Amino acid sequence: MIFNINLLACSSEPQAFFDQQTGLYWTHCPAEQVFTDQLCQGNAITMHWDEALRYCAELNNSKRQWRLANRDELLSYYVHFGALKMDMVNLYWTSSTQPDNPELAWYLIPKLNLLVANLKELDGLVLCVTSQ
Repeated sequence: MIFNINLLACSSEPQAFFDQQTGLYWTHCPAEQVFTDQLCQGNAITMHWDEALRYCAELNNSKRQWRLANRDELLSYYVHFGALKMDMVNLYWTSSTQPDNPELAWYLIPKLNLLVANLKELDGLVLCVTSQ
């Protein structure tokens, strides 16, 4: 399967790419890393779920409205790009909460191929997404 992605690099917004299959723009790297020479460089930071929501929202500008990806979006990202673009050890937050327990939110652990709901106080990596 071939995936066609268009790369974006604008100084006024996070480094991002467009996934033509889903119509979503994704940040290239987890929070605080920089995409250079086709790699995510520097130290990614982990944060609690509420901090992850806030981090993505703070990327917003007049051109794009960034947000933390929901469970289905992050799962799609993992299926398309996971082995190429994700830190396989850490967990990645989604914006989705557990319907019967709002104290839990869903996260992805790529190394284990596992999507799990757990406490929002855990630290996880952050990928932001937008449809604009």
